[in-house]
Amino acid sequence: MIVASISAEDSSWQVQSFVNENTAYVVEATDRLIMKCTCFNFERRQKTCKHMHLLKMHTAFSLHFSTTPLNPTYEHNVIPISQPITTNNCSSLFLDQCIQTNQTLHQSHQDLATLA
Repeated sequence: MIVASISAEDSSWQVQSFVNENTAYVVEATDRLIMKCTCFNFERRQKTCKHMHLLKMHTAFSLHFSTTPLNPTYEHNVIPISQPITTNNCSSLFLDQCIQTNQTLHQSHQDLATLA
C-alpha cells in the first residue's frame, strides 16, 4: 500500500511493507521515473521490487531499468509507521494476495536454501 508522498515534488513515496504493517520503505522517482527503493530486495539485487511495481500501478510513472547499480553500498532503511492503515476492500484483497505470494516465495527460498 502506498502510504504517502513524502515531498511536494512527489519524488519520494512511502510504500508499506507487504509483510510487516509497521514498516514502510521509501521509493524514489525522478521525472516520473521510478528509480530505487530502500527495501532489502532492491538494495541487495539492484532490480525492481514489488514496492516499485506497486507505485507504478498507482501512478503514471515508469520503471527505471539499469544494468549498473544505482547505489553500490547497502543501506537498509526502514520507516516505522505509527498508526495502522485502513484500506478499502479492493485494495485489502490485493494486499492479502501480495502477502500470500510473498510468504510462498519466502518459504520456497528457504526450501531451496536447505537443498543447496
